[in-house]
Amino acid sequence: MLKCVFKNNVFFLVPYFFFFLSGAFLLVSFSPGQLHLFFNGFHSEWANVCFSKLTYLGDGWTAVLISLLLVFYKLRFALITLLSYGLSSLIAQVLKHFIFEGRIRPLRFFEGVHGLYLVPGVDMNSYYSFPSGHSTTAFAVFFCLALFTSQNWLKAGCFVIALLTAYSRVYLSQHFFADIYAGSVVGVGSAFIIYWLLREK
Repeated sequence: MLKCVFKNNVFFLVPYFFFFLSGAFLLVSFSPGQLHLFFNGFHSEWANVCFSKLTYLGDGWTAVLISLLLVFYKLRFALITLLSYGLSSLIAQVLKHFIFEGRIRPLRFFEGVHGLYLVPGVDMNSYYSFPSGHSTTAFAVFFCLALFTSQNWLKAGCFVIALLTAYSRVYLSQHFFADIYAGSVVGVGSAFIIYWLLREK
């Protein structure tokens, strides 16, 4: 099963493993503050607009809408997507509110120490930083979509969309890099578990 999933989803999983390994290197090499200030140094007007809109692809309502649309294509795909979103969100919320409830977000972390560049018009949060719920949802849903399609360019596109959605959370200073990294692991892992459980149902 594992070998088959990897073979059929190389165009999603290979870039994801590259992100996983390079992300791990960054996390052990730099502090959360250093990483965030590095990413915060890159901004522009078009990127502000792009990422402030793209981040909504990680919303729960987006996951539900995609699941509903899949009902008209194949009910099993809709069920797998919805359950993957549900499981990944449950894990993320438990981690946020019960295990890492003290983790503050960049706005509060740098308060009085360093002035972050903040995108105008974005409502900022201060607490429950780890992991990123938007990143969790994006990777769970778009990995599901990659599993469903046979087109390699769509699989690669699903990875790019998931990654950019996750990165939008760092760009908007809503999360640290570690938050989106963990969210990606929870999202992909949850989607794989649900897909494996329902693969022949």
